[in-house]
Amino acid sequence: MRPSPTTSALDQRRSRVHEAVHELMAEQGFRISMDAVAARAGCSKQTLYAHFGSKQELLRSVIAEHQELATARLSPATEAPRAALLAFAEG
Repeated sequence: MRPSPTTSALDQRRSRVHEAVHELMAEQGFRISMDAVAARAGCSKQTLYAHFGSKQELLRSVIAEHQELATARLSPATEAPRAALLAFAEG
């Protein structure tokens, strides 16, 4: 029986898959295939379906991650506005 992958291994795989999707979308738009994503990410198509369920869910995952990064919250008003805005911009 194989031991289950560690959380960091799962996070690394998810990052590779998301990076592969970003690259392929830059090259091909939304017409990417799960075969192409698997090949670019260095995993099997079966792995993609096991983790994401479908191409639509994979794309939702990538978009949700991008949305989280694009909509970072500002720190509470206790910080100086300049420092808060600089930290937000750097993030």
